[in-house]
Amino acid sequence: MSYFMHDIGIGSSEEPFKSLLTQGMVHGRTLASSSTGRWLTPAEVSRGCNGEEIETATGEPVDVLYAKMSKSKHNGVDPSDIIAKYGADTARAFVLFKAPPSAVLTWDSDSIQGTLDSLWSIVAPQSVVQHVEKQGVN
Repeated sequence: MSYFMHDIGIGSSEEPFKSLLTQGMVHGRTLASSSTGRWLTPAEVSRGCNGEEIETATGEPVDVLYAKMSKSKHNGVDPSDIIAKYGADTARAFVLFKAPPSAVLTWDSDSIQGTLDSLWSIVAPQSVVQHVEKQGVN
C-alpha cells in the first residue's frame, strides 16, 4: 500500500516503517551421536553409570547442544503440552521474557515454572499463593 501511495504521489515514503525487527530463533536441547553425528531422539538416550548421557543402543557418549528447533533434530516442543501444564498466559510470558526479540531464545522447559512463580508473585498476595499451592493448582 505504501508503494502504491508513493507511486501516485500521495505518500512521502515507499517504506511504511523505518526498520524491520525480526524475531530471534528458538533453540532447543539437541542430542547427537558423538561418533556419527546422527541426531538422536530423547528415547534413544539414557544416563550412564557416571551420570553422563549415552546412546542406549551403543553405549557411546552423546553430544548435548542447543540448536535451531526442527523435526529432523528431534528437539521440538509441543506447545499444547506446555499450555496444558502451565497455561497459555504463562507460556506467552515465558517466551516474551526469556530473551529479547532480536536474540536467540534457548528453550528450557524447566524454567517455565519460574515464570509462573513470578506471575503469581505479581498478581496475587502471598496468602493466595500459599492457598493455591496447598490445593495443588497451577
